[in-house]
Amino acid sequence: MTNKKLGLSIANTLLVTAALQGLTPVAADSLKVFNPVTGHYYQRFDLANVKQSTANANCSALKAHLVTFAGTDYGVDNKEADFVYSQLVSKSPAGAPNGNNNFNFIGAVFNENTYTWSWLTGEAFGKNFPSANGGYDFYGMKVSDGKWQLANNDGYVQYQGTYSTGYVCEWEGNDYVASATVPDLNNNGVDETAALYLDYKTNNHTVIIRDPKTHTTISTLTFANSTPTPPIGLAVIADMNINGVPEIAVLSGLTIRIKDAKNNNVSLKTFNFLNSTYQPRSLSATYSSDKTFSELTVVGVLPTGKATAETRDSKSGALLYSDTF
Repeated sequence: MTNKKLGLSIANTLLVTAALQGLTPVAADSLKVFNPVTGHYYQRFDLANVKQSTANANCSALKAHLVTFAGTDYGVDNKEADFVYSQLVSKSPAGAPNGNNNFNFIGAVFNENTYTWSWLTGEAFGKNFPSANGGYDFYGMKVSDGKWQLANNDGYVQYQGTYSTGYVCEWEGNDYVASATVPDLNNNGVDETAALYLDYKTNNHTVIIRDPKTHTTISTLTFANSTPTPPIGLAVIADMNINGVPEIAVLSGLTIRIKDAKNNNVSLKTFNFLNSTYQPRSLSATYSSDKTFSELTVVGVLPTGKATAETRDSKSGALLYSDTF
């Protein structure tokens, strides 16, 4: 239940299992689901014979971690575990070789020296969690119709003669990236605040503009993005469509997308910086002296460590300057 990510070096792991009969194995992901109790997002990934270390690395690459149920009083309060089972695990295909069981990794690790369990996020297990010295016995807890069961690090469950078939990732809400000040949009004498974040449910890069005086939302802008990777930054730039409202530029990867600050339906410009050999690092903007246009600068870094700053005109996207450091 925390987004702290730790590496895995423990041999034994815990899986959540569901006994599903007669389904055809498929390698398809679930949709992201939102739990209103925790405020977190969850998603199941179907990947036969996956190891927990690989599963956790895959979650980390998506800015998530393997799902954890820290703080649960086992046998009394299993709300988060029940939610994950009912919404995700129970709907997974039966991918085991015998066709009868499905084992999805969660983020629990077993210390063979102390015979204790912990979550890979560093949190302790909740009260009443069953303990065991053996490696392959049923673990004594049920989550709805699913059972908790020990398995080794490669996902093999000796008792069932089967392997892991997937894992569940957890996101701790949305990933806020940057903020900026927007000139007063509602004429109450106070500048607005724009916050940029990655919406983990939709993968959209989203900007919310709020009035800090009245605590009301003035506009919400969404910038479609195909992968769940955070945006790099945002900039407030000069009015491009002559309506007296500044524009918002968001850098996603090496692509700039520009929208009217008050109207999500008005997309004004999209263009790219540098090339795919660069990793983007920052976005900045300057106004012209008469505030009729802006220049946008993106800094990208090559694998060699060399950085290039590229500046383009916000209206045309034309390259103005380029300098390598």
